[in-house]
Amino acid sequence: MKAKRCLWLFLGLAILLVGFIWGNSMLSKEASSDTSGAISAWLKRIIDPDNRIAKADFHATIRKIAHFVEFMMLGLCCGGFFACYARAHGKYYYSLAVLTTLIVAVLDEWIQYFADRGSMVTDVVLDFIGAATGLGLVFLVVWIRKKHHGSLKER
Repeated sequence: MKAKRCLWLFLGLAILLVGFIWGNSMLSKEASSDTSGAISAWLKRIIDPDNRIAKADFHATIRKIAHFVEFMMLGLCCGGFFACYARAHGKYYYSLAVLTTLIVAVLDEWIQYFADRGSMVTDVVLDFIGAATGLGLVFLVVWIRKKHHGSLKER
């Protein structure tokens, strides 16, 4: 029964996260820039109080880090979902977890293209690296658990 609750929890979190990611992608250039600009300005006061980093460079870096972190969290949620599935059914679908996060990353840039924000292959790569990091962490935990406890199947 624990595995079923785990499945629903991670599925719900993943759906909410995809909604958040795609919702932000639908924002206009101005709205997106205003939102990230406000967050960037707040963080700059904390991280760079002496103003050593140019505002535009700091803002661009924060945007890239945010993409990475969003997709790392998505990787954790998708990995968690498939890990719970493995626990309930004894089989882990690594390739499906990877494919799911890649599709979300590609569609994210596709949405931005149609929102007149442009899309970049480098953003898909960065997003996927973030997702792969999250998935890798989950896979590592699953591997360690399997190594120490034998089967993944729920007892």
